Amino acid sequence: MELSYHGLCSYRDGLGRLCRCDLHVYRDGDAAVVVASEREDNPGASITNTYEYLATGVWQKFGLRVDQVTWVEHYSDQSYGVRIEETFDWVTLERQGDRLVSPVWRPGSRQELEQRIGQPFAAVRRLEEQTD
Repeated sequence: MELSYHGLCSYRDGLGRLCRCDLHVYRDGDAAVVVASEREDNPGASITNTYEYLATGVWQKFGLRVDQVTWVEHYSDQSYGVRIEETFDWVTLERQGDRLVSPVWRPGSRQELEQRIGQPFAAVRRLEEQTD
């Protein structure tokens, strides 16, 4: 898969509060893998608590086919400014009109992600790009 986007993603949760994460979008034709990484400096709720808002915005902005997207939630070992174990979770969502809802998480691994995208995953930040 080819990395087609990597940057800062800003979005609003259900109460209109600003949230931020690092976003990686890998594509191969209609197939896509979207990795959202929690940021230490996220001013809003965590990606776990806002995943349906994040995913809906990303799906609409990038014109992704819902049935062709693999959603991944990532917490690095520094997501909270203190050392934690890095985690990767696969997230499934249901489409309800123009929204993605009802997230369900399944534990995954870096190895599983890298196998799916066909390359090493690098969670490097680039602050100059933004998604609203």
